[in-house]
Amino acid sequence: MGNANLQTNLAGKVRHLRSMAEISQSALAERSGLTKSQITRIESGMGNPTLTTIMALASAFDVAPHVLFDEPPVD
Repeated sequence: MGNANLQTNLAGKVRHLRSMAEISQSALAERSGLTKSQITRIESGMGNPTLTTIMALASAFDVAPHVLFDEPPVD
């Protein structure tokens, strides 16, 4: 799996999990300790989040980190 696929999967999965949790990007930022700008960049597939960022997102969603890289369901 290439880096672009990982970023695309991460972006889609974060959007999906956030939607399922019915929270805003601001609320996710607060839960995870990240900034809203970071959440926006991750959800748009931009940037290259660090392991610390991935761990913070996983903790905010109460999932194992690997779950963030699973392909999101098709809406």
